[in-house]
Amino acid sequence: MKGILVHDYCLSFAEAERLHAQYPCGQKVAALSINRAAWKNDIQRPAYHLIAPGKWMNEPHAPVYYKGNYHIFYQANVHAPIWNHIQWGHMISTDMVHWRDLPLALETEEGTLDPDGCWSGSALIDKNGLPRIYYTAGNNEKFPNQSVAMAVSDAEDIELTRWHKQDSPVQEQTEGWMGEFRDPFVWLEKDTYFMLVGTGDENNGGGNAILYSSGDGLDWTSHGFLLDYEYEKNEELGHVWELPVLLPLRDANGNIYCHILLLCACQIENAAVETYYFLGYWNSEEKSFHKFHEKAMLLDLGNGTFTGPSGFVTPDKRSVLFTIAQGKRKGEEEFYSGWAHNGGLPLELSIAEGKLRLKPIREIYALKKKKLLELADVSSGEANRQLALIKGNRLWMLLCTDCDEAGIVTCCEEQRIKVYYDRKTGRLGAEDEKQICMGKYRGTEDLVALDGGEIRMEYFLDHSMIEVYLNEQKSMSLRNYIRGTERTVRVSEGMERITKLEVWEMENAY
Repeated sequence: MKGILVHDYCLSFAEAERLHAQYPCGQKVAALSINRAAWKNDIQRPAYHLIAPGKWMNEPHAPVYYKGNYHIFYQANVHAPIWNHIQWGHMISTDMVHWRDLPLALETEEGTLDPDGCWSGSALIDKNGLPRIYYTAGNNEKFPNQSVAMAVSDAEDIELTRWHKQDSPVQEQTEGWMGEFRDPFVWLEKDTYFMLVGTGDENNGGGNAILYSSGDGLDWTSHGFLLDYEYEKNEELGHVWELPVLLPLRDANGNIYCHILLLCACQIENAAVETYYFLGYWNSEEKSFHKFHEKAMLLDLGNGTFTGPSGFVTPDKRSVLFTIAQGKRKGEEEFYSGWAHNGGLPLELSIAEGKLRLKPIREIYALKKKKLLELADVSSGEANRQLALIKGNRLWMLLCTDCDEAGIVTCCEEQRIKVYYDRKTGRLGAEDEKQICMGKYRGTEDLVALDGGEIRMEYFLDHSMIEVYLNEQKSMSLRNYIRGTERTVRVSEGMERITKLEVWEMENAY
């Protein structure tokens, strides 16, 4: 809104029409852009995580690599930090760390497949080397109101700024819970296109993903639900799955050992939305996925901060996962701040000793700007005496110990968040200054067994974001909104021997 005219008398129709003609009301005169600099002094806003220039961001999705650049898209509302009028935001990068904003890739259009939303999906490079987007088209005048639509880009458009939507949906819903049909994940394997679409499973009452195959990515054949599982053992997965993702997991030699099926739970009772996974064997010939375990597992124990998975295989064969980091603030707080949500750190997924391994992509460490502290073979008391001299809002920290307990505490005035690991119980947990549990713990399936060897905790602080990685086996993502201006860090008391401690200042990625 550029201006308001207020009159103290009643306008005639002719006068109102004349004034109206002086302004481009209802006319799109230029692409709406948001200036990141408007939030440069916001001490809550992450600065090296994936984040939209402003307003609303949700579900980073459809990562793809094309002619030297990585692309990521996300659900965007460029008008306000609320879920409404969802389009496809678009960013480009050469390293998956330093992102540059591009114009919206997809916008809703009246009289088309998607007048009410261009919702999440995926991207790939097709058999002809051309980029494609598959997305959820929303049309509330139809039932089901969701279908899978497709858009293609020009081969010569290196930055993929021009997308051409197909006039007809490539797949409409014919099975699953009618009206719940979204977030297509499409990949090309050998000479066949495969697609997963999230929905509900009328057979067991829980969520599931429908598996499709195609020779051209346009005409699809359904193979029914991908996963056979007992809902009674997995009620936390909800009645509908969103954002199903299937990625290969490679061992230390670079060979595919198995696959990981990731999903975002939806329509659940009395629980936070989370990202769960099953490990198993994917057989492209049989078009089947055979899970290794009956109960779904959590990647992250942050109790609803880490959600919305999307992933792809990079040119150097890494399976990389993107997620949304939920803001976890009240709606009015997000509204007045002017922004909502950001991405988590991109993660590399692999397998070792039959177990999932996850760690931030190696490109993140290029942001280590200045070494603030390096210690070896010290007690927690000595470490904290030196940590007391360090303040900041963008830090990386490595804590290694052979003790039975380890922990990192983030402080600001009276506020405190402690993330800890107890070797004896196997629990990775978090609590605030009132000793209220902040993390997620369902039972034995969330424990991490480090029977011997070193505890290695890797810690990322980025303003209101905290991410901690324990021996590449489990992570915890938390929010840290403060009332002061800077954070401090310290380690838990009682560690007699810290074998290694490093603290670095991290650069702003934008």
